[in-house]
Amino acid sequence: MNEGALLGLMLLLAGEFNNNEQVWQQGIDEAALSPRLHIAWRRAGDDLMTLSVAEGRVPGAPEWTFEFRVEGERVVSALRDHHCAYAWSIDGDGYEGVKDHFGDCPPRLPDSWRVDADWLIAGFDGDTATSVRARRVTYYDGWIALSRQHIDETAEDDDHVFLADVQVHDEGSMT
Repeated sequence: MNEGALLGLMLLLAGEFNNNEQVWQQGIDEAALSPRLHIAWRRAGDDLMTLSVAEGRVPGAPEWTFEFRVEGERVVSALRDHHCAYAWSIDGDGYEGVKDHFGDCPPRLPDSWRVDADWLIAGFDGDTATSVRARRVTYYDGWIALSRQHIDETAEDDDHVFLADVQVHDEGSMT
């Protein structure tokens, strides 16, 4: 691998991902529901990225800083202030990262990652954990018109509440 692969990985990881679709399908299938997760990878420098994982509407998600570097034929992302690292390799149209099992990673971090243009998959080993399948988030700005009858049955049919400067995303925005 080379510096181009490192940059390609960082550009592909950069963004926000949400597992709303996974949780919605689990509800349809009457399966055990995974927690709603919003995962954000942000570039913080030429070789740095931050990662935060929030559950639903809970603010103050932990944030970790990873340093990315090329080591021989792989890209490695190492968590600052921990003995925790992922070795990344090109996998089809994306990248796959596998955790160094001899490291000391925080328990909320997955054992593996898979990222492509649309999806981020966080793999967890163990009997009680499941993989998180999160779709890349696209944000939209706009306005919303709500029928007032949804909150007040005595309101007129044509009475609406208008909200301007609303930002939502296409993956079950929970904020």
